[in-house]
Amino acid sequence: DFEFVRELVRRKFSHLGQPSVDPVVLVKLGVLGYWEGIRSERKMCRELEVNVAWRWFLNYDFEERIFDHSVLTRFRLRMGQDFFRECLAEVVRTCCKRGLVRGKELYVDATMTDADASLQSTRSRELLEQLTSAGLQSVNEHVAALEVVNDAEDEQEPPSGPTPPREKKPRGRGLQPQDKSPASERDTNAMVASKTDLDAELFHKKDEPMRLCHKAHFAVDSGPAKIITAVVPTRATEHDSHDLPGVLDEHQRNVGSLPDTLVADKGYSTKSAYRYLDGLGIEALIPPKKYANSGGGVVREKFTFDAATNSFLCPQGHVLEEFSLHTTRFQTEYRPALRTCQLCPQKPWCAPGKGDRSVHHHWDQDLMDDAGKRLESRRGRWLYRRRMNICEAPNAEMKGQGTLGRARYRGGDKMAIQQYSEATAYNLKRLARAAHYLAAAPAAAGSGATAVLASLNAVMHALRALRDQRSRRSAFLAVFSGNPAPAQI
Repeated sequence: DFEFVRELVRRKFSHLGQPSVDPVVLVKLGVLGYWEGIRSERKMCRELEVNVAWRWFLNYDFEERIFDHSVLTRFRLRMGQDFFRECLAEVVRTCCKRGLVRGKELYVDATMTDADASLQSTRSRELLEQLTSAGLQSVNEHVAALEVVNDAEDEQEPPSGPTPPREKKPRGRGLQPQDKSPASERDTNAMVASKTDLDAELFHKKDEPMRLCHKAHFAVDSGPAKIITAVVPTRATEHDSHDLPGVLDEHQRNVGSLPDTLVADKGYSTKSAYRYLDGLGIEALIPPKKYANSGGGVVREKFTFDAATNSFLCPQGHVLEEFSLHTTRFQTEYRPALRTCQLCPQKPWCAPGKGDRSVHHHWDQDLMDDAGKRLESRRGRWLYRRRMNICEAPNAEMKGQGTLGRARYRGGDKMAIQQYSEATAYNLKRLARAAHYLAAAPAAAGSGATAVLASLNAVMHALRALRDQRSRRSAFLAVFSGNPAPAQI
């Protein structure tokens, strides 16, 4: 039922003037385009002219004239990303009412979408921002405007009076600390941007070429339907853990409750993420990252921490006591007694440097250790192994069969519309498939050979849908009972 669309657009459509195209028709046509992987709005309208199934779905007669493709564009730009975000929320709530959202375990993953821009279009970000703020289209126009300003300044009379003293520059080579731009030194995207898509950012992955991308976080429910419960668009270079609170807030807004368990990959493994999930009472199944051992020697995992004495024990039995506190990094440094490592025969392998060995212990290390133990359990291994099927499969489907592989639009706001719409179309497909199985199962309650064939047909459909799941026995019982539970379908 798409009646919620009329309620969302009620304040932006007037009852006066010429009647507009039904907004429900525009939303349905967009969903069809995402289902078929059609990237062009012109092609959607051309397909609607000749496709009988599309006309039936949109309630259009054969002789009825199709509207122009510009109607879709104006509708999308007028509604904005908030409208498509609400559409996704309404579809998720409908899935919850049908019992397709389990709500116990939540799988979170981020996916990259190639921007509709070339690497050759990258220019100086500062220059592009100046052109945009001045309303100019090219560098030549910017230079011409500067020449006009310079000519006006030359015509002015020089100021009278004594010449002010020249400011002395500090000695030394290169830029001074006060002149240095920290953002431009640390982040390439602070200096470079694409002139065709200012919001796209350069992204580089190991063994892959650099590309311009947009990113979004998807939260997927652990039920058999694999409903996407939340979508959070973000910058391509933003760390995954920084958007984790936004993902959970969006999930709670759409579903109405927080999950009991959250499963994610190492990209979300930070101390702040573990601390945030622990504060909400959510079980974190995120693999903790191993400590980097840049100085060489024995890895930190070989040292045993004793919470009773607040000390570490090295593999040779030496005690490392608290040495200093790092309040900015929220960790404690431990070292042995002076010259203990110098007399140890394992020093060349444990502490290759001149000094004694030191070990750093984060103040939230207990949360990371607990997460590692949960992942080593049988339940933790099973839940994390399902991540590829539950979380990666929807992303692959939206990229392969949908349009999420490459951006349809340019700009962060327009890209968010594509991400929300793609997730909405995916959930509607899952909702329609589940409704088909729910309607097919009671039909098998007849008698005779027809009832047997209908029952076997319903069983085959259920097994085909659940072939990657481990609930085949529940599927059989749900089909033959005549009153299946929606969560099992």
